[in-house]
Amino acid sequence: MEAREEVRGGGILLSNQTVADLVTPEKDYGPTLETCCRFHWHFNVTRGEDQEHFAALSGYAEVLEKTRTKTFDWGVWATTSISEKKGQVERIPLNEVKRVSSDPRLSFFINDIDEDWYQYGAFPQIIESDFHITRAEYERRKAMRWPEADEGMIVTRMPAPPPPPAPEPPLPPVETIGRPRKNEAPSRRTTK
Repeated sequence: MEAREEVRGGGILLSNQTVADLVTPEKDYGPTLETCCRFHWHFNVTRGEDQEHFAALSGYAEVLEKTRTKTFDWGVWATTSISEKKGQVERIPLNEVKRVSSDPRLSFFINDIDEDWYQYGAFPQIIESDFHITRAEYERRKAMRWPEADEGMIVTRMPAPPPPPAPEPPLPPVETIGRPRKNEAPSRRTTK
């Protein structure tokens, strides 16, 4: 119990370029990280399956649709019936996920636990933010040497890419036997 409490009180920052980076040939780490990480901040959801998953993750909102039927009787409009129907709509539909993902100033933020000022029931929230550094500062940092591993840093290595497939054998030359038809141009690959 004591060890678990120590782990719960700790923190680790995991960073990857895309959700697809969490899928390896051996295992998909996405569901594990969704379950174990409290804060999720997605700046760009690009893969189709991830976009659909994110739209589904946003949940549904209940709506009340009202329908009024009117008739025109003896030159006067009269309401003859009003009906109400409960329905559901996606909180963040797929098209909205695509729109947010295409805008560099927009991102999705999820906090799995409601506390203090953040009370959103673990639903994704769309956040608008400007870049935190100037373009010149970004270029300066980009040109810096990659840091060496320090104590407490988890260094990962990408697996080596698979070898390229063997080239296909060349196709045999195409031979044309006989004369071309009247309206047909002769083939460029003819053997004489």
